[in-house]
Amino acid sequence: MGRPAPGLPTARMAGVIGRDQIDLLDGEPGIAWLDLDHHFIRTFSRTSASGWRRRSVLDRYDHEQGFRVSVARHALSAPGRPMVEPIVVRECESCQWWQACEPLLDDADLSLRISKAPLDVREIATLRRMGVSTIDELADADLEALLPDYLPQVQHRPEPERRIRRAARRARLIRDGVALERNDDEPIRLPASRLEIDLDIETSPDDRVYLWGLWVDDRDRLMATSAGRTEPYYLAFSSFEDLDDAAEAALAARAVDWLDEAVRAEPGCLIVHYSDYELTHLRRFARPAGPTSPRTAEKIRHLLAGGCFLDLFATMTAHFFGAAGLGLKAVAQAGPGFHWRDAEPGGLNSQAWWNDAVHHRDPGVREAAAARVLAYNEDDVRATYALRKWLREGRQPRK
Repeated sequence: MGRPAPGLPTARMAGVIGRDQIDLLDGEPGIAWLDLDHHFIRTFSRTSASGWRRRSVLDRYDHEQGFRVSVARHALSAPGRPMVEPIVVRECESCQWWQACEPLLDDADLSLRISKAPLDVREIATLRRMGVSTIDELADADLEALLPDYLPQVQHRPEPERRIRRAARRARLIRDGVALERNDDEPIRLPASRLEIDLDIETSPDDRVYLWGLWVDDRDRLMATSAGRTEPYYLAFSSFEDLDDAAEAALAARAVDWLDEAVRAEPGCLIVHYSDYELTHLRRFARPAGPTSPRTAEKIRHLLAGGCFLDLFATMTAHFFGAAGLGLKAVAQAGPGFHWRDAEPGGLNSQAWWNDAVHHRDPGVREAAAARVLAYNEDDVRATYALRKWLREGRQPRK
């Protein structure tokens, strides 16, 4: 926290220091300054005509701290009669009191069961006061009758009606054991090519790309199996070491050279990814002031302009709604029934494995961790391949 020099207007400021690269500073790390008295947080207000006001960080802090003091005083003066009931929030999973709160919740409690785009504390509390506490009650609720009383109390959230309608749909799917539901009856049309490549990258905790994973379905360069069939294959460009700008750029150049050669040999080539994470990093490498060479940056710009990329997440968003969202792990399992070989697949976990692969003192642990990352990445690209095949076949989601 900082204060201005004498003679300047008084301001209470906080600075967040991190290692994020800021484009405005030519990629150099910087400090993000926040005026603690600036009113920018949207919160509920009973006295405002709009139903909400903007308050400062310190206003919000004082309110929350005062509420916690009130709860503590009530607990001391009236033991056995709690002032509040537990509502699950993101911090609960790391809270030392979770074991005390969890038994007080119904197994079907809304805040417990809806983890994707969850309703916030005020939204949950408002529904509870209206007699809606569980996924069954929300799934069966008459929203048209509920909304006139509900909406005025949750105007702190933008689009509160959209939020409650999505939560009600999610509650119905969870109650009915449905993981994926179609948004429409229109046929799903995906482009196709003789050469189709599924792409997934992995990044280290400092956001450097250390692995470019490809699942290559090349019908002219086929790998024969023992049964005489032909199968796609996995290709990885990886570096299990701490990367600086030059090393990261050199690895990217190897992957981009391979992709560029493939696309030039097959102009109708399809490169499939899930969400824009891969494209975000490709654009970073293509920047004129980026770490890659002008030759590699030009190849990336050629790839990006060629119309060969297909974002399956955009396809899923257009046509499906998911009880647990539309992340790749959820939809690949609910749709084609794909399963990762690792018992704990996930991007954050893979960063822990990368750390072991790079820094652990035991060579055996390093080798096993690197193999685990590669297998996980291979499953990621195999999952998008399986999902694309399932979408083309038009089969129904699994329950």
